[in-house]
Amino acid sequence: MTTADATTAARISGDAPLLVPLSEVRSSDVLLVGGKGANLGELLAAGFPVPRGFVVTAAAYQRVTADAGIDGRLAELFDERDPAVLWAIEQIVSSCRRAGLTSSLCGLAPSSNPEFAELLVNMGITSISVDADAVDAARRVLGSAERRIVLEYAREASQRQRSDRKEQNR
Repeated sequence: MTTADATTAARISGDAPLLVPLSEVRSSDVLLVGGKGANLGELLAAGFPVPRGFVVTAAAYQRVTADAGIDGRLAELFDERDPAVLWAIEQIVSSCRRAGLTSSLCGLAPSSNPEFAELLVNMGITSISVDADAVDAARRVLGSAERRIVLEYAREASQRQRSDRKEQNR
């Protein structure tokens, strides 16, 4: 049984998977894992160098919003700048980094809010998807954020070297 067949059966039984390894995802799973997840699964199956990872499914999203009593109202309630949302994103990004997994975020927020995209870079996110009309602006903002991170790292390394030399000369 393919993932798509299992997903169809799970929808009928109400047991759709909440997480699916990328290695099990194919283009036929687009309704379960979204376009990006399905494409990553296909690239991995074709032998392209795709980092190990998993997809949080649409079923997981639906379960969370239903359990929270906000299904259908989430868009009007959601604010990516909310401290709880930022904390959750940071936890996911850092957990993925520790596990050697790719973390990615897609949606309107990085496209419409360059400061949010920069914040994601500062958190250490691996990739960000933006709308086609926001690509140029996102490249500028993200490039600037990445340059600041590299410069800060270089400054800190330089300060450590100076401090180490002072200690050696004592």
